[in-house]
Amino acid sequence: MEKLGQRVVWLDGGSYVLIEQVETMTVIDVNSGKNVAVKDKGRAADTINEAALYATMEQLRLRNIGGMVVIDFLRGSKDGQARLLKKMKELGARDPRRVEVYGFTRMGLFELSRERTGRSMQDRMTYNGNPSKLAVFSRLERSLMELAPQVEGVVVTLPSKWHDAFSDGFDCTVLLIEGEPDVAFYGTLEECQNFVSRH
Repeated sequence: MEKLGQRVVWLDGGSYVLIEQVETMTVIDVNSGKNVAVKDKGRAADTINEAALYATMEQLRLRNIGGMVVIDFLRGSKDGQARLLKKMKELGARDPRRVEVYGFTRMGLFELSRERTGRSMQDRMTYNGNPSKLAVFSRLERSLMELAPQVEGVVVTLPSKWHDAFSDGFDCTVLLIEGEPDVAFYGTLEECQNFVSRH
């Protein structure tokens, strides 16, 4: 969940893909980053672009991104561009959503569209400009998984309307009290119960 909320997706070798999702479209920028360039820069760009292509299509599915997508690949060779177009059409045909591949524009940007179904992961993580229940529970779950092996109990503050929706599948006892979402206290079960009785 945390990775799906990040703008940067790292590729092997230190290059990365930057995903910017706005209301009208999704813009994806491919960067060489820390990737050590070889003598043939065109070939290096083609290799990075191909890795970025697979990562991009995977991220579109995982994040449930639909609508217009523009990808700014690195400047590669003409043959490399032709291979990208062919591979993109192959991957698009395998996608569970309808994908229309338009190819490269005169400016060198790659255009495609993906059928929009439901809300994207980014939309699910926010509500009225604030973190959504899904985002809050995801953050708390990470904290509890880190604490669980070391403690008997944890006190979590949550708005009371969310108490029934909170999962209790952790290796420690989770006690819920009213408040802004946070881990308020942890320790032995007795210490946690004493903390709750004082609040």
